Order: sequence, then C-alpha cells, then structure tokens
Amino acid sequence: MPERIKIESTANTKEDVEFLPYFPTDLERAKNGLEKFNEVFERSEVLRKAAEDGRNRKILLSTMGLFPEIGFYGGTGFDRMETEQERKELQRIYEEEFDLKLLFWDEPAEGKQWQCSIINPSSVEKVIKNCPIPDLFPEEARRDPVKWVLSNKFEWDDPCSDGDFNDEDISKRAVRFGILSGYAPRASAAYPDFKLAEKAIVNKLSEKEQKFYSEYVRSEKDGRKLSGPLEGLLASSVEKGVISSFQAKLLRNIIVHKDMTGVGYGFFDEDEKYFDNIKTILDKYTTADLNDEDIAIKLLESVNTKELEKLQEFHGFSADQIKLYKYFAALRKRAHDAMEKDLTARLKKNPQPTAEELNLGTFKENLEPQVRKTVLALRKKGYNTYESGFHGLNKQKISFEKKFFENFSLTSDLEKTLRLKDVSAEMSVDSITLTLDRALTLVEMQTIWGAVGKSLPDLKRNAEPSTLFSSESFRKRFMK
Repeated sequence: MPERIKIESTANTKEDVEFLPYFPTDLERAKNGLEKFNEVFERSEVLRKAAEDGRNRKILLSTMGLFPEIGFYGGTGFDRMETEQERKELQRIYEEEFDLKLLFWDEPAEGKQWQCSIINPSSVEKVIKNCPIPDLFPEEARRDPVKWVLSNKFEWDDPCSDGDFNDEDISKRAVRFGILSGYAPRASAAYPDFKLAEKAIVNKLSEKEQKFYSEYVRSEKDGRKLSGPLEGLLASSVEKGVISSFQAKLLRNIIVHKDMTGVGYGFFDEDEKYFDNIKTILDKYTTADLNDEDIAIKLLESVNTKELEKLQEFHGFSADQIKLYKYFAALRKRAHDAMEKDLTARLKKNPQPTAEELNLGTFKENLEPQVRKTVLALRKKGYNTYESGFHGLNKQKISFEKKFFENFSLTSDLEKTLRLKDVSAEMSVDSITLTLDRALTLVEMQTIWGAVGKSLPDLKRNAEPSTLFSSESFRKRFMK
C-alpha cells in the first residue's frame, strides 16, 4: 500500500460531525471509496501508472466523492497511458470498479490524448439537488443531475479566467463549473463578482501597488489583517462607483477568510464550514501527500518553515535543492502574476482573439512568458502543442497532441550547449522536458526554449486547431 494513503483501523462511519447538506460526500462514502481505491491500486499496474508520484491525487479524491468532476484541466491519468489497451483498461477501472462515469470532450482516437472528465454520479446528484444558489441549475438538472451533466457539457464547462463575467451566461457557467469541481457553492457564486472587482481595482493601481496587492492577497492568511492602504482604496472605489459595496466586501473577505489549496477561495463563514468538512474527511482517512507536486509547490511558495522542513525531510532534499526549488516556485508565481496582468491589459485594449489565438484555443497571454514565443513558433511549424511551461519542482516542459518525435532526437551539439547552462533535455515521442539545475531567469529560459524550438524540423504546415476541450469552448464562445 502506498505511503501516502492511510485508513484508520478504528474508523467509525457514524457522522459525529455536521456536514453541510450540499457537501459532495460523507464519511461512509469517503471510507468506501478509499478502501476500493487501495484495493485496486494494489493489484492494478495501470492504476498505479495513472496515479504515480502523487501527481494525480484527485483520482483518489474523486473515488471518495470529494470532487464531483475532475479532468477538464487534465489529471485523469490517461495522458500516462502508452497504448490503447492501457487506456481501455483504465476506463474499465473507473467505470466498473469505481462506479464512475467518463464524459468525452471529443471522440477517442487512435494515437491521440483521451480528453475526458471523470464524473462521480453520487456527488453530482448531491451538489446539484441540494445546491443553495437559487435557479443556478435548471429544473432538468435537478430532476436528473447525472444525465444533465453528461448531456449538457457546454452548460457547465469552465469559460476560463479570461471570460467576461459581465456576461450572464459565462458567469453562470463559471459558477456551475466551480460547484462541480468541488468548490464551496457560496464562494463559487461570488467568484465572478470578485474577479470583476479585482480587475477594476488592479487597473487603478500603479505597478508598485499592483505588486503589493498581488503578494499580499496571495500570501499565507494566518492572522493576516486588512491593511489600512488597501481599506482606503476599497472605500474610495465604492464611493467613486468603480466597484459595488458587495464587491468591496468580497475583496475584504478574501483577505480575512480561510481558503484551501486545490478547492478555491473562501469569502464567507459558510465557505469555512465547507473547508472544515473537507478537512474532516482528509484528516480521518488520508495523510498529507508530500508527493503531490501542487502541495509541494504551495509549501515552497510559503514562509512556513516547519512545513518546509517536513517536505525536505520527506524527500531527502539538500539545503541547496530546497533553495533552488523555492526560487523556481517564486518565479512560477511571478510569471503567473505577470500573465494575469498582461491578459487584463490585453482584454481592455482588444478582447477579440486573433486567428492564431483561435487556432491555439486561448489568448496568447495565457501562455507562460518563457515559452510563449516558442509555442507560437512551433505551431507555425505544424506542431500541435498540448501543455507548456513550468513542470514539477525544477523542470520546464512542452507536450504535444501527437507523437511527432518517434524518429527524431535533439542534436549532440544542442545537448552540449544546454549542459553548459546546467540544463538537461529529455525528449519523448510527444514531449520535451528540460531539467534546470541552477537558478535561471525567465529570459534565460526563453532563450533556451528558442534554441530548442529552432532545432525542430519544419513540418511545412500550420498546426491543426487545438482539440483540448477548453480550446473548443474558447472557439465556441468567439465563433458564434
């Protein structure tokens, strides 16, 4: 049995804790789901492959009922399967062993990534039938939640952070997606107003103030208080009609209320109760998964010395490794903050995507800055990119939708040049991964990726439109 999973031998399934009526699971279902996962994990090489290294912990939490849907942004494990036989066996495990359902965003095809969502029927039924947000889900959905979710995927798919939340349809889809992703309903319903308010506030700040706001709002929340300057900014923004009093309340509340990594923001006391329900499940049946990259990166971003020491001891990292990984975690965060700022400025200036962006399936500002030029150049060479940017603790990666490199490898001269920069490259049939053994800047990474991109042969055609379901949704929104 893997170290990261633990079942309490004296577990009592009686719920001696109050669970919110719309919480997606309960103690008994979580316990049964965990036991079933462990049993199959022990005997199935395919499931172990799908969930190896803790990077797909959501598969486990899906079987426990914590997430009604996973997979819209990956994490189903199908990308780790190398043959159609393995993919079909993993599908069988999900559907027959775990009683989950698969929703395909496009038809599975030989040699292509399986893009699908994993649906937990019991959790979907509970969160929709007991949803506390009036009229969010149509009557059809409340009558038969699972059928509605499987048959109306573009009624609840994520409209992406670049969506115009002034649009009622986009806003409603975002709220539905949040709830089906396992986020607190009240917080999900408030999220569009929060993003509109944050965008309005940030646009009024100087570059220095924007940096302060970003670092302050996203820092560790323990004992944090609303700062005087920020309170003054909120009050004057309400007075000038830049934001509503409700939006100001959300911007205040996100600072003083709890949130929880992986399950979204918290704005209200009821959201904190929702997080407490999640913690009850996790504390009773699982241990903190220090193999999970998302958790490790969050710890590396934090200033919690005690938790960082646990991470270092768990993995046997040296002091130099921790220093390097903390550097990249901070750099990743700065890159993502810059992306958000770039996107906000772009949408204010020109909210319509170009032909290149429609083909890509997102605004180019949503690509990390160090890979942006290379990804766009590779697509012009005919390569269908799948994901790109920071990967793991000290890696960079560009993945592709097809197996372009079955008969290709990087030149020895390029590999030698990379080694001189303390970078090693690994090429598979559908991905290129760079391991960075020293603290490189984003500009240095951009230069390295540029050299790698130039070394790849020109396929003499443009890339086909991205088939990611988020890309399809993006095109559907702008090509009406």
